[in-house]
Amino acid sequence: MSEVWFIREPSKANIPYLIKRDCLIVSDSPDARNELRELGVSAIGSSALVNNTHWLKIINQRDLIIHSMDINSILLSLNLDLELESSLKFHLKFLVSELLYEAFLVASVIERYSCNKVFFDENFQINKITKFETNERSTFIKIKKAFHCGILNKVNFCITNTLFVLSLLWIRLFHKNSLLATSPGSGLKSVLEKQSSVVFLYGNGASKDIKNKVLKCFSLKNSEMMAFPAPRSTIKATKNFEIEVNKGASRLTEGVLKLVPEHLGSLSVSSLSEWLSFQIKDWGSKRKRDMSAIQSVISCMGPKAVVSQHSLDFAACLGIITKNQKINSFLISHGSHIVNADSVADREWLGHSRTMLDGPFKYTAIQTPAAKAFYEKNCFQTAAYETGPLIVKGKLSKSNSIKRKALFGLNSDMNIILHAGTPKPPNALRPIIYETTDEYLDNICSFVREASKVPNTFVAIRFRPCWGISLKSIENALIGYTCWGVFCDGSFEDFLEQSDALVSYSSTTIEQALFAGKPVILWSDQVDYKHLFLGSFSEKLNALKGVWISDSSSLARDIEEINSCFSTSNVNYSDTVQSLYHSFEALNYNQGSALLKLGMGDRV
Repeated sequence: MSEVWFIREPSKANIPYLIKRDCLIVSDSPDARNELRELGVSAIGSSALVNNTHWLKIINQRDLIIHSMDINSILLSLNLDLELESSLKFHLKFLVSELLYEAFLVASVIERYSCNKVFFDENFQINKITKFETNERSTFIKIKKAFHCGILNKVNFCITNTLFVLSLLWIRLFHKNSLLATSPGSGLKSVLEKQSSVVFLYGNGASKDIKNKVLKCFSLKNSEMMAFPAPRSTIKATKNFEIEVNKGASRLTEGVLKLVPEHLGSLSVSSLSEWLSFQIKDWGSKRKRDMSAIQSVISCMGPKAVVSQHSLDFAACLGIITKNQKINSFLISHGSHIVNADSVADREWLGHSRTMLDGPFKYTAIQTPAAKAFYEKNCFQTAAYETGPLIVKGKLSKSNSIKRKALFGLNSDMNIILHAGTPKPPNALRPIIYETTDEYLDNICSFVREASKVPNTFVAIRFRPCWGISLKSIENALIGYTCWGVFCDGSFEDFLEQSDALVSYSSTTIEQALFAGKPVILWSDQVDYKHLFLGSFSEKLNALKGVWISDSSSLARDIEEINSCFSTSNVNYSDTVQSLYHSFEALNYNQGSALLKLGMGDRV
């Protein structure tokens, strides 16, 4: 085949041309492949092209590129606080990883299929960069774009600023000295709901659902800010800024073109430098807006304390300001933090934690034994406060036949294994430690295939909509297999409570299951990754009892062992990872309550 097309949006593709030319089609979106199939075009996924070796190379090259730039010098050039270093690195990792990932896809296709021409639809970063350079160098397009964006920006600023000022007025009148928290997603709202008064911040513009925003804002108990003002400041590049960006662009160009020099010739140091410069300036403009807006909020309400579920971007700005004003601030992470046996995965988890478990806050909540071991191993600026489970929690309870039947229907009498995963889209890749969308689907398919061979076993797939994959894609991929179901509605905690075991690649749900006393199966079909090992916990364990690292050759035996050890009539938690989690929760129950009352804590 002479041509290869990378497609994520089939509705904009020239299908008759693709069929006529007999092109090779590649898509890393299961939904897009389904849509193409319905149009009579077959496509291959990314799992066949990118494997563990590629991910290791992507991580290595990404780190070399980012380390070639002096991040502190860039922050100083933008007149931003140096404590935003982890936030900027976080975004650069995503940008660079996505571009390298696309380059490796191309290199793999060329090596395997000997294609001469490569084309991308507009949803791929390589295409965006090429168009970005063309647009930036056209004087007419520049003028047209500036005029159009200028009008839109003014309108957007007027709307968001009005909503912001109205929110400020409300909290000044009715929420003085309240608790201030970041966006109430990922369980933070339920953790804080017993507080007498909480103001929640959203670090973004106005929501489309204005009516709902207004109702949530003008509340006497918990108020949610309707919007932050849209960024207005235009950042001009200094000489130092340009020098550092050019260093990164040079390294990035070298890394990409070394893989596919002839096929991605449109990428150059100048095009990548302009693209990187724009991305960093845009990020910097938003952080300047955040610092100004948060300062206004703090001045209006004088919060008694601040709580956040992460320390990224606007939350990091919140931490910096409250730290400088000596206001108590707490991080309650919504993610897992794991010491990993693999050195590369371990470094990835450390980088991940810099905007989740660590940051410019006074205290960080240690919610799990794994987080405690992780904190003790690494160096963090934030003082630890051992709380037990707050957001990362699971309820220990016995199976209830009525609830179980309501959830699983006719399958309730079977051995139910709950699947949960956290796939990441191409623009938010976390190589190895989290699945891509294709890896997520592959792991579901391979697990269902093997579990279907085990008598009386039902796989309940807990699914929430995410990039590139829908309920339909999962159902199509599992045609021909029995004893499985996909569940999108209801509470995850209820499904976990009534299941017999949990299976996952990498997810916070693993630790939720351990708190809930459920056996855990770790499953990785494509990428060589094992989420837990004995060293993942603070206390020494003789064996990883209660957690099974399974594959196709061991799954039937592992399920039989799980049924034997964790059956309702024979459950024995002693000397298991589950018992470690139960003890940790019991030991720290009062500490968690004290944190929510905003008490003081000592370093672990």
